[in-house]
Amino acid sequence: MVGSISPFIPQDWKDAWLYFIPKPGKKCNSPEHLRPISLMETFGKLVLGLIAEKLKQHLEVILCESPHFGFLPMRGALDAIVRVSHHCALIRELVSTNHRTVPRQMLMRPRYTLVGGIQMFLDLTRAFDSADRTILVEHLHELHTPHSLLTIITHWHEGTRYNLVSPHDVSHVDVGVGLRQGCKIAPLLWLVYMSRLLCLLAPLTGEEWITACMTLYAGDIHVGCQFTSVSELDNHLRCMGHLLDCIEKIKLTLSYQKTFVIMASTGSNARSALKGRVRRTPQQMLAVIQRGEGSKTDLPMRSTVTYLGTVMSCGAFGLQTWQQRKKCSWMAFHRLKCWLRHRRLNLAHRLYFWRTCINTIMTYGIFATNVTVQTLKE
Repeated sequence: MVGSISPFIPQDWKDAWLYFIPKPGKKCNSPEHLRPISLMETFGKLVLGLIAEKLKQHLEVILCESPHFGFLPMRGALDAIVRVSHHCALIRELVSTNHRTVPRQMLMRPRYTLVGGIQMFLDLTRAFDSADRTILVEHLHELHTPHSLLTIITHWHEGTRYNLVSPHDVSHVDVGVGLRQGCKIAPLLWLVYMSRLLCLLAPLTGEEWITACMTLYAGDIHVGCQFTSVSELDNHLRCMGHLLDCIEKIKLTLSYQKTFVIMASTGSNARSALKGRVRRTPQQMLAVIQRGEGSKTDLPMRSTVTYLGTVMSCGAFGLQTWQQRKKCSWMAFHRLKCWLRHRRLNLAHRLYFWRTCINTIMTYGIFATNVTVQTLKE
């Protein structure tokens, strides 16, 4: 590209053809029961892949400095699970070593009024589809993206459309917001968008809090904190409130049906210390998060939360994960049983099928969550 000449990008390269796949176990009588998948023109996708590689070379070092664990080399879901399970183990150990018992009270005076840990599991609603392209382009400029590369990316995301294919017609839907599912550059642009979130958050919480407490993987955000005083807990709650504010600033929406808080605490006066910070209703316990403008957000508290296919808690989360993976593998086995027991398939093929489709489901995540001897025996 020379001077101010705009790049020419064929409309077919910008378009995506949208299809819907039924989700397993759903009745398919609602749009929520269908999983959209978009297919793109092959040659345009290859070209965009080359552009994505150029952008990655420019931003990789910057993005790797933050707690992103998705869509980056040498990082993945298991790394995020290890980090979150480490938070769970630290909180469990902190609470157990300071738990009040009669012998411990006779030997020494209580050291802490309140001690424990709090974790917040955030799930973003239609995260990719909600990304604001103006905010994205502005942040790419702030990251000193080469002008020619930024121009191509900007023009590629102008005039994009989804093509809905029906038996007798094709409908075109203009799309001016979000990142396209199936796009080669979309995962990298999502990391850039999350980088904007962290840039807004850092002046409010400090970079050390982000590095120590946050874990980001695609549309899942985890916050894990330990505290040994009421003031430390209040600071973590304020930082969590700042995070919720920054999520709204970049025009993303939380799925409150999938957003939960886990808290474990003990101490000489823990119940009194938690007043105003934890609220009880007839249905559930709620964590009270202080927001920047003075308001409060109540998030439901759970003893266990599903995170990236594993179970997280302040208890025996390794064993709980194994129980869940075993259940999921049996479900997968029953769906594929007719093929796994088909006599016309030789044994070697059936064993390969089992190892690929069943064994991987059964063992996923168990070695990242402190696998127990009982699990190994089973």
